Amino acid sequence: MFNPVSLILVGLSAAAGSFGGASGMAWMTQCLGSKLIPKIATPPFTLPRHRGWIVAAIITTAIFVGVLGRGVRFS
Repeated sequence: MFNPVSLILVGLSAAAGSFGGASGMAWMTQCLGSKLIPKIATPPFTLPRHRGWIVAAIITTAIFVGVLGRGVRFS
């Protein structure tokens, strides 16, 4: 269409936007309540912070950027 790079890139962006938009439908029953769809009374799931996961995320990010990505340059 109007993208100078590729029409495939336009299609991928549209698909990602569609799936992200459909995600709201999955969470609709949690956020909205009515007579047809009552609110769920259970507390939401929370993921507690743990230093091990934070360290694993930093290591994974460093490996991705350093080995696979090469997208961040510090000079």
